[in-house]
Amino acid sequence: MPGVPTSRGCDGCRKQKKKCDQAKPACGRCSRLNIQCLNAGTRRYAFVLGISQPTRRRIAPTATDPTIQVAPSPVDRLAGQLIARLGVQDVRYDISAYGGFLKLLPQRLGRSSALDAGVDVFSVAFSNHRGEERSLEVWRKYGFALKAVRECLADPKQGPTVNVICAIYLILLVQARVGRQSEQVVSHEEGLVHLVEALVNQGPRSEFEAKALSAISTTVIYASLTIPSIRLSPKFWAVAARLAPPMQAPAPETPEPDEPQGKIYTSFPSLHFLCVGKLPDHLRNPELYLNEIHNNYARGNKDLPNIRSSLANIAVAQGYSDVTRARLCRDYQAAYAMILAIVLATNQILQAFYPLDTSLPREEDDYIHQIIDVAEGSRNYIPFGSGFIVGPLSVACAVASDPATKARATALFRQFIGAFEGEDWIKISEWWRYRFMDIRCCLGSPRPGDDPVMASETCRLALSSVQCSASQNYLEVNFH
Repeated sequence: MPGVPTSRGCDGCRKQKKKCDQAKPACGRCSRLNIQCLNAGTRRYAFVLGISQPTRRRIAPTATDPTIQVAPSPVDRLAGQLIARLGVQDVRYDISAYGGFLKLLPQRLGRSSALDAGVDVFSVAFSNHRGEERSLEVWRKYGFALKAVRECLADPKQGPTVNVICAIYLILLVQARVGRQSEQVVSHEEGLVHLVEALVNQGPRSEFEAKALSAISTTVIYASLTIPSIRLSPKFWAVAARLAPPMQAPAPETPEPDEPQGKIYTSFPSLHFLCVGKLPDHLRNPELYLNEIHNNYARGNKDLPNIRSSLANIAVAQGYSDVTRARLCRDYQAAYAMILAIVLATNQILQAFYPLDTSLPREEDDYIHQIIDVAEGSRNYIPFGSGFIVGPLSVACAVASDPATKARATALFRQFIGAFEGEDWIKISEWWRYRFMDIRCCLGSPRPGDDPVMASETCRLALSSVQCSASQNYLEVNFH
């Protein structure tokens, strides 16, 4: 059947399952909470599958009564291809790790040639489950997607829309998976930052735009670590502050109120964009931000026991299906690994300030072993679900001083980067080593063997690394 009407309440009331009075310009609840009221009174339809039983036998069609079969349109085929990928429940091949907004893309297809081409190449590149050789089809679709993005950006009627931004993000993921056809003078990350800034100036106008910006901003922030030319504006951080409230774990599918279970923490302040986004400045000009560096270090160390407790409780919590539990564990492990990488990097900065503090090297060793433990527990997510651990492992390999620990971390690192051979993660790990060396030399506490000239030159290099983290998957996005 074509569809049945559903509630005409505004987006905010529908999301919270509250009755909406549909008042204009804002309903009573939105007015009372002082939030933006969107789509009040809009007629929506829920499409359901209906099967009718014939009351009498049908007459077989004859040559004079041919059956007309309508072939699916290219957009229908493309949407079906993406929906099939989104429907994969095996956490190893689950692409939801790259952003919760992906499930909203099928309904946006057909509006932007750039987005259509980006979804096409993404679906094909991430359908390779068994590590076959990269096909000519992927490269052909990759080139077509780049051309479609350029044409959309050159069209003044389209401009830097969220559809084009999503297309570039998908192309970046494909590059991380299969590589680039050539070394670009200007990276796609820099272009993505420019477009994100343009969209930020308009402000996210829908739940889709807010969720897309939330996932893509994670990539943008991490790109700013290894690409010195990327500088994010105050306007970006103002919007990012609203995009990243605490993480929210999904409710159990079958709640069992009488079953005791431990607390699953849903707030990790050290993961908020405003905290993560300070790391590039802390690395480039640590002497200007010493107080902030201390605060971020303390914040991360406070979050670590909470997230370890949450992971333990998720494993035994009642009411979750196996698929949901696996995804939830993966995403919380991603958050755990991200916090560990941040505190490990911050620890290196503090060691440059306080070279005689013996507690900092002990804490460094503890963080490295925790990252290794997370990596060991993430082998079940290889290939696609394990992308979150590559960045933290690159930092651990860069700073590990004990030969046995370094060998163990490096072996895991090489195992995980196999699914993301498009990025030179070995160079990224070396970049981290020289970045921390440069900080020590600049602050007057070099270690034996440190090369200040080599460190300074290496830190000026722009290295591309698409770091995605499923830790943002349960953000309760607020775009009002």
